[in-house]
Amino acid sequence: MARDLVVDILRQRQRTFSLPLATMADTMPDFDSLFVAESERQTLHVALSRLPEQYRQVIILRYQYQLTLPDIAHQLGRSQEATKATLYRAVLALRKQMQLLSTDPITPMA
Repeated sequence: MARDLVVDILRQRQRTFSLPLATMADTMPDFDSLFVAESERQTLHVALSRLPEQYRQVIILRYQYQLTLPDIAHQLGRSQEATKATLYRAVLALRKQMQLLSTDPITPMA
């Protein structure tokens, strides 16, 4: 579940582009959907920021840059087995943070 959420949000971020104001007025976006998507993006960002650096790196390399495990292992200078275990633990930790944040809403930072 957390993996799918990360992939969806990161893919959405890569597809973002700006539209002229006239085009935006013609399409009349569904503001509820936009709000939910932005809220999920913010929650993911906070959840990732709460993870140890090693977990963030492996998640970003795998799901944002879509590298394979051998490529990630090479980038990090680790064995494939260690990288696979780290990725597994990172996804579990991200899932836990996402669950915690869904029960405890994010307070805006000033």
